Amino acid sequence: ADAKRLSGGFPIQSLRQFRPIEGITEVAPDVFAFTVPKARRNPHYVCCRNLWEVNENGSIETDNFEDDVSVAVKGNKGWSLLLGCSHAGLPNIMRYISEELNIEVFDTVVGGSHLCAIAPREYPLWAEKLSEFKVKRWRLNHCTGFKAAAAMAKYFDDVDWAGCGSVIEL
Repeated sequence: ADAKRLSGGFPIQSLRQFRPIEGITEVAPDVFAFTVPKARRNPHYVCCRNLWEVNENGSIETDNFEDDVSVAVKGNKGWSLLLGCSHAGLPNIMRYISEELNIEVFDTVVGGSHLCAIAPREYPLWAEKLSEFKVKRWRLNHCTGFKAAAAMAKYFDDVDWAGCGSVIEL
């Protein structure tokens, strides 16, 4: 990106109401909001192509995704993962929360996986990495992209598009 888009990045610390999540925060019983620390991210799986921010000095730099928050929910069917945009990288997010909360199986992974930012030739590599996690249901949407979601359906048993208005029992 040339950093000239009107919707470009800005330092999130400049938001008056911004309070970053540090570690894993239980926001309601069995509902945990979290962001993956930079040190726990494999850079290959960070989806930063064309994503930038303006730092406090006004310089343009690669977005560090401090605002990339995901939510782990322990529901009636087990653990589920609710994704925003997965800019920290879906494998990184899944690895981090699996290790921190000792999650062995995800009932559902729902939301934006930001797989739209990867080249189709890399789908097998990502599928191999994601197959390290046991997931019963993939319910993707938003920034996953239709092509990537279709590719996921080739690699995993239960993949569906969870568009606006979808109801998913956790």
